[in-house]
Amino acid sequence: MNGNAIRVLAIYFLWKKRQQKRRRTVGVDPYNATSSFDELLCKLEFSLRRSSIRRIPIAPVEKLAITLRFLATGSTFSDLSITYRMGITTVAKIVR
Repeated sequence: MNGNAIRVLAIYFLWKKRQQKRRRTVGVDPYNATSSFDELLCKLEFSLRRSSIRRIPIAPVEKLAITLRFLATGSTFSDLSITYRMGITTVAKIVR
């Protein structure tokens, strides 16, 4: 092997190593995400809870899920209303 081939191989292996490091930091651990969601729900559950005599209120779990989905994906209110089978105005008030 000549000097250029060794340099090319060295650069390639350094590039591969850097790519592997980037992949590790991007991944999300599903268990950690679930525990983070539960922890956040415990902290916000009291402020998300409503009581109503006329109709069944929307659960705090659904409110938090809708809000996080909106913030994470940037979906429109109409997309979220179809996904969660709620009215557009209801979704807008939850995210507000």
